[in-house]
Amino acid sequence: MSYERFERFHEIMAEESFQTTVSAIDDHILPLVDGLVASLERGIETVDVGCGRRLGSVS
Repeated sequence: MSYERFERFHEIMAEESFQTTVSAIDDHILPLVDGLVASLERGIETVDVGCGRRLGSVS
């Protein structure tokens, strides 16, 4: 089946993905790289390479 059959598929998946992954990233993924959290808090430049619809900036 194509995505067109599910009118809100991308919207719902984006909502679910955002709710479940933000805390996982903050709590479990970012701390794996030594000094990354401190660098992000200082304001380093980053790039988000992903898929799906853009939801806006994460501060």
